[in-house]
Amino acid sequence: CYGSTSMYMHGFQWQGTTCVAYLFPSWVLNTPGKFAAAAIGTIFFGILLEASIYLRRIFTSYVSTKAASGQGLGATGATGQWKYTLASAGTYMVQLTLGYLIMLVIMTYSAPLFIAVIVGLGSGHILFTILRSRQEKKSCPCASSKQEARITPEVSSAGSSIIGGNSLRQVGLLPLP
Repeated sequence: CYGSTSMYMHGFQWQGTTCVAYLFPSWVLNTPGKFAAAAIGTIFFGILLEASIYLRRIFTSYVSTKAASGQGLGATGATGQWKYTLASAGTYMVQLTLGYLIMLVIMTYSAPLFIAVIVGLGSGHILFTILRSRQEKKSCPCASSKQEARITPEVSSAGSSIIGGNSLRQVGLLPLP
């Protein structure tokens, strides 16, 4: 390839005559080694994005649990709320930054890099879904490995259920008489 472009203007290309500029104008993928490194880096970006989503969920759950127990983040009142807000905003900004970097890679319209994005996001999603399910199994003594915990509403003879104070008829899950 020769020169560089940040975007193939005629749709997805497997290998164009013009080299891809990867995220920065100076990062031109003009050799197979550089292209392979960019593909591996792109897979890593996808996994890292899924990791940031996973960690953000853990953080939010942790803070919610602490707030429910009255412990907070080590500070009370407005100071504790600011700590939570800033920490939440920081993790959100990391997640958005990674997402936009991935979007810029996709916008190059390089088919191999697009596939690398999908592989990275899919691999990260699988990895962190497995981690989350293992974490839930450890933290929930109510479910055994042989039998899943099932939540079933108590239904009276009139066909109503006690779910948050509403009957199944009131929330539209059963037809009206």
